[in-house]
Amino acid sequence: IGEELNKVLGIDIYENTRKASYVKARALMCHLLRKNLNLRWTSIAEIFRSQGKSMNHTVAFHAVKMYPRYRMEDKELMELEKQFILTIQVTSKVNTSCLKRNITG
Repeated sequence: IGEELNKVLGIDIYENTRKASYVKARALMCHLLRKNLNLRWTSIAEIFRSQGKSMNHTVAFHAVKMYPRYRMEDKELMELEKQFILTIQVTSKVNTSCLKRNITG
């Protein structure tokens, strides 16, 4: 998700900056990871830390809490969210079907 966001937005969301566009993009990623993939707060923070962005579980929590406000302010975020949710759903279905094929032989 992070790599795709970087490509689409033309920024590095893992850069340690407080610029609004970066904050909103990170909030979108945290939102997607939490709400659509059910990742734990600490797991979300670890993803960012593994890419060089300083973050802990409370920052991830705050980002998700603030995301609805950012989405209202920036309609592009809403469109990006829709695109990524569709991608996540399609990927999930493909992975589930591959898993079923592997199990049933």
